[in-house]
Amino acid sequence: MVTNGGRKGGNSDAQYARIIRRLDSLEGITANLVRYGVSLRNDVRRHDKAIARIDANLERLSESLIEITDKLNALNDVVDDLRKR
Repeated sequence: MVTNGGRKGGNSDAQYARIIRRLDSLEGITANLVRYGVSLRNDVRRHDKAIARIDANLERLSESLIEITDKLNALNDVVDDLRKR
């Protein structure tokens, strides 16, 4: 004879099995989140380094453009002096 207690026990086993499956699923999700977090941190570091390199290159480019501008201005002055002669 099956009593309410017997059905309740079967229900408890099914609930326990569901809880275990959910915990297993959550462990997998957590592992994925950790892996993605590590990957994102690595990406951020790599991007920060790339941005630093770009900034340094832009600074050098800016200095080069200033030098070129100064030289072109000097050349314009020479050409203007030659025209005035």
